Amino acid sequence: MFCQYCGKQLDDAAQFCSACGRPLSASAPAAAVETATEKMNTHLQVLAVCWAVYSAFHIVMGVWTLAFSHYFVPMLSNFVPRDVNALPIAELLHAVYAATFVYSVAAGIIGFVTAWGLWQRKRWARVLALVVAFLSLINIPFGTAVGVYTLIALLPSEAGQTYGRMAVA
Repeated sequence: MFCQYCGKQLDDAAQFCSACGRPLSASAPAAAVETATEKMNTHLQVLAVCWAVYSAFHIVMGVWTLAFSHYFVPMLSNFVPRDVNALPIAELLHAVYAATFVYSVAAGIIGFVTAWGLWQRKRWARVLALVVAFLSLINIPFGTAVGVYTLIALLPSEAGQTYGRMAVA
């Protein structure tokens, strides 16, 4: 046996370290180390906040894109010569901006559902978080950061077992 404080090799029956004098306890190293459930609980709280903030960002950007399109597309017609029909281009841009708005709001709602599920420790939330994390990896930089953290915290099999013990139906 070794002292957990100074590292000196000790007799197995020793109760105090002969080098540093500190009391030895068989449970001291275990008490100093955070349990898997405590670590998972911390990760879930941080992930829930990260997904909520990232989702709010998604929705704000979607609304901004839609608002921007209502001012940008009509302004574009001022730069197009009068003899050119700009209507097809304007319609295409409106469709692209509308699709971007729908995608952003949908991604934001799914992110909020993920955050709520993780906060409430719902059984389905881990799977949803992993799917959304994989999909968000292409959204550099924030989606990538939240996605990588989610994958690191929830993807290992030990994390799945720990989450399964913590989850509520």
